[in-house]
Amino acid sequence: MQKATGKSMDLVFDIVNKETRRPVENPVKKVFREGKIVGLADHTLLLSKDGREFDIEDSAAPILTDRREAFGVVLVFRDIHRKEAG
Repeated sequence: MQKATGKSMDLVFDIVNKETRRPVENPVKKVFREGKIVGLADHTLLLSKDGREFDIEDSAAPILTDRREAFGVVLVFRDIHRKEAG
């Protein structure tokens, strides 16, 4: 198992548009830029290091200091393939 510690988020969370196969903007970067909760567009794939692909949906939210400054991000994503198959 490879560890993510110390690696760029772009290397750990490799996401592309399902239809175009073009990279999707990393939601963590978007949260830091916009300072608010963001979600991925529909049709997003997470590419695993072993070549598997997962249809995902996600959201990311800033972790704020008492002065409302972002110092981190919570990223939550889930495989939606099972949801659609039911």
